[in-house]
Amino acid sequence: MKLKKSGSKLPWLVKQPQQPRHNTDTVFYNSAAWRRTSGAIRIETPLCPVCMAMDRHSPTRVTDHLIPIKYGGARFNPINLMALCSECHNNKSAREQRSPLLAYVGTFGEYVPSDDRATIIEKILNKI
Repeated sequence: MKLKKSGSKLPWLVKQPQQPRHNTDTVFYNSAAWRRTSGAIRIETPLCPVCMAMDRHSPTRVTDHLIPIKYGGARFNPINLMALCSECHNNKSAREQRSPLLAYVGTFGEYVPSDDRATIIEKILNKI
């Protein structure tokens, strides 16, 4: 006599409902406009400027918003965009979670960067 297989290999586990995956960030970062803009920024800067400051030559993989969109940063303005390697981008994002790289809030409540790109690179490198 053969036993009938059940549909689940682990029937005692309760399947959790899945959260919707598409939010506004996903839609934006998958848009054709963002892919074109990001690609153009990475072509202009093929090597990560943070790694170059450490005498490493890592290709850029990510286009980062210097002022995050959630804080009012421009989505497509090249002045607000910087190409980084994945490791440096992750380090910058982790630092932003702990304490923002931005120095002060402007008169209208918007975040205003007080630094040029060289200073931002130094902050990513933890020199400041």
